[in-house]
Amino acid sequence: MNRDIKINDKPIQERYDNILHIHKTEVKKTNKQTERTLSLETKQFIKERKELIHKGKNKQTRHKISELSKKINEHIRKDLKVKRQNTIKTFIEKTGGMKKALKELNQKKIWMPNIKTKNGNSTSKRQEILKIATEYYRILYQRQATALVEKQKEITIDLESAPIILQEETTKAINTQKLDKAPGSDQISNELLKYTIPFIQSESIRLDASDANSEML
Repeated sequence: MNRDIKINDKPIQERYDNILHIHKTEVKKTNKQTERTLSLETKQFIKERKELIHKGKNKQTRHKISELSKKINEHIRKDLKVKRQNTIKTFIEKTGGMKKALKELNQKKIWMPNIKTKNGNSTSKRQEILKIATEYYRILYQRQATALVEKQKEITIDLESAPIILQEETTKAINTQKLDKAPGSDQISNELLKYTIPFIQSESIRLDASDANSEML
């Protein structure tokens, strides 16, 4: 698709660059919050695993990555347990009760809904969720670009038929992902997906509104 095609007077490439910038910004925020929770030993394991991932994935390296991932998961559970205990202790000392402590801890509770695929099956797998979300926004951008191009009579773009993917379903599916998993081949962490949800939601609303206006025209 032509990168110069504009949506709401903004080229698609410019919108993509904007989303990418938000992602990079949120990565820094995520890293800062994670560092306050994880112990030095856990951070060292994560650093070692990251170095192994960049070296390549032969049989020996995959085995080492697997062993490190097990250690990381175990240490993260311990770190989270320590954080929970410290949070409860802090609020008990400040207020004499646990209500506010439990409220703060529950803000990070992970829900476990499913998302439907094109075949009507439910999935909670990270890679499949990424594919569904990518397809959703690809079709969304393509549909708006097509409406604009047809109006200007410059080019014609054939749209592929695809089932409607609710933005709410995509958001809930992203929230099911655990925070202690290694990034996939795209190097996008689950933490990054979660922290960019508010931006993705606002961007989706603007695009949907723009699409509705284009159809009315």
